[in-house]
Amino acid sequence: ILPACIYYADNPHVQQIAYGLLGFAAFSMIAMFISSSRNVYDLQERGQFTTISVLNFVGIIYFRWIIAVPGIYWFFYEEWNGMTMGIKILMVTYLIVFKIFDLFMLLFCASQIHGFMFGGKALKKPTKISIASLKRSPSVPIDLIRMCSAPVF
Repeated sequence: ILPACIYYADNPHVQQIAYGLLGFAAFSMIAMFISSSRNVYDLQERGQFTTISVLNFVGIIYFRWIIAVPGIYWFFYEEWNGMTMGIKILMVTYLIVFKIFDLFMLLFCASQIHGFMFGGKALKKPTKISIASLKRSPSVPIDLIRMCSAPVF
């Protein structure tokens, strides 16, 4: 989209497409930064994670469907006759791939929200030992662990 933004810099529909795509990119990066630092198994942080997932779902709908898509369609409507056949095929292919990706991401976010809000996703801690489980503080106090261990002389 950036080469189109450079060539059609004065076109308001291309600017609307860029605002939709870049607005969602900025929003999703902030949401990903916040959600990646959350412990899903802690109840309070699980609520924050669910809230960020809902906001990400709303952000996809707003930025990519409400802002970007009308800009794409109006751009095609106004510029279709001036494009060569190769550019037309490229733009239609881009639109199809764009919408398939949006639909996939929308379904993924919806299933993630449903799993956290209504399903039993992340209610039980995994029993598998992982790097993240080794970094967590132990549930038994360190002093109690030292008292139960054999003395070293």
